[in-house]
Amino acid sequence: MISGKGKRKVIYNGMQYYWYIKYPLIYIISEDKKLHLQYGFDKDIPIDTQYIKNLLLHYYETHCL
Repeated sequence: MISGKGKRKVIYNGMQYYWYIKYPLIYIISEDKKLHLQYGFDKDIPIDTQYIKNLLLHYYETHCL
C-alpha cells in the first residue's frame, strides 16, 4: 500500500492509482506498486483527474495490446 500523504487518488478501470507532481514531472503509481509512470509536462497545461486518466489510457493502449 502506498502512503496517500501528498498524493491524489484516481480510479481507472477499477484500479486505484496515486499521482503527484514534482515539476517538471508527473508521477503515477498503482496501489500495488507494480506500475510506475513519469511524464513531463508544461506549466501552462492544467493537470486534473481527467488528464491523469488520459495518460493512463494512452499508456494501456500503447503498452498492453
